[in-house]
Amino acid sequence: MSKRIDTTGGPSGSGEGLTHSPFASLKKLDPRGPSDSGSGRDEAPQKPSGSAQKESADPPARVEVRHERKGRGGKTVTLIRWLEGSLIDAERKALAKTLGARLGTGARVEGEQIVLQGDHRERVATELASKPGLRVVQGS
Repeated sequence: MSKRIDTTGGPSGSGEGLTHSPFASLKKLDPRGPSDSGSGRDEAPQKPSGSAQKESADPPARVEVRHERKGRGGKTVTLIRWLEGSLIDAERKALAKTLGARLGTGARVEGEQIVLQGDHRERVATELASKPGLRVVQGS
């Protein structure tokens, strides 16, 4: 059961149509002003040419990838630790989940490092090296 709303005319069919637009007041708030052609809304904002050089000038963050068995009941794990820079907890958890899914293994966050079950040093190094802004260092 759906109700149909007549938008072509008023209650008496006078042909007025809908007269109130809830978005009409928002056009006044647009800082770019009203856009008649509509092409201004689809364009991406232009960045100054100097800002692109500053972004690429940052040195890449160093990430250490190593394996460890000590204190883990004889089980081998792969540890990922940031030597320079850091990630916030949400980014670290998301990266652990992504790596665990891509490698088909268990992954968790312990403090400031990511722990993967098994020896996956080479595969993790290639995954992290493909990300921009990271320099992978292989540990022992």
